[in-house]
Amino acid sequence: MSSINTNNSAMSALSTLRNINSNLNSTQDRISTGLKVSSGKDNAAYFAISETMKGDSGMTKAVNESLTLTKNSVATARLGA
Repeated sequence: MSSINTNNSAMSALSTLRNINSNLNSTQDRISTGLKVSSGKDNAAYFAISETMKGDSGMTKAVNESLTLTKNSVATARLGA
């Protein structure tokens, strides 16, 4: 008959270390993206809202660039006239 000796303190420490490592990986992902919610699994509702806001921001940026181009074209035409 064989016996397996277990070290309960070591097993507890290993469990704690795994938990800390998991939390550290999650924090590192958030730091690397610069976002509190970087994927749908973090918080689905906030992720959906943030994606919508990113789209709106991109649209606003495109409109702003278009207006700047139009303003510059009008200024050039005015100087030519």
